[in-house]
Amino acid sequence: MRGIRFIIQPPAPTPLVIHDTIPGNEEISETGVLKQVDDAGYPMVTLTIEWPKQKRTEQFILNLEDIRTVPLATLSGLVGQSVSFRYTTEQTNALLDIEVGGRFLLDADAGVITNETSKVTGVLGADEITTGDVPGLLMITATDGEITEFPFFITSELLEVNGSVVTAFYEERTTNTITAITITK
Repeated sequence: MRGIRFIIQPPAPTPLVIHDTIPGNEEISETGVLKQVDDAGYPMVTLTIEWPKQKRTEQFILNLEDIRTVPLATLSGLVGQSVSFRYTTEQTNALLDIEVGGRFLLDADAGVITNETSKVTGVLGADEITTGDVPGLLMITATDGEITEFPFFITSELLEVNGSVVTAFYEERTTNTITAITITK
């Protein structure tokens, strides 16, 4: 796992620091105001950061497993403070539903899948049921050999159709992951 550390210091001029780097992905540095902290399902937390001058707000994720010493309440207490932080950004495929034999397996909400929704048809590859808090990897291999990957919690229903030809409906999404953050007063 990535090793993000959170160091809590008593009130002093020294800033509160969460710090580490994630190898293999170029980091971007920013400064903004921490506006909101939301539990996104343990161990993930979503931080909303605002840039008031640009009238821009963006969401970032932070894995609490990487900073075991920091409870959600501590992060929530930092709302409203200016933060300098580094993050990585990554495009991921968000699986919406899977169709096999005219039947949808994930029961996506009505209207989620439209004519503009991305889709790929191919052989489903899923190794085992996901146990724990981190999604597994589901793959669709198209006839041309191109593999589309999805981070996803693999269920027994998905394993039942493993190796079958399916159509996966998905969206490309950007994930911003905080790798270092300094909260200054």
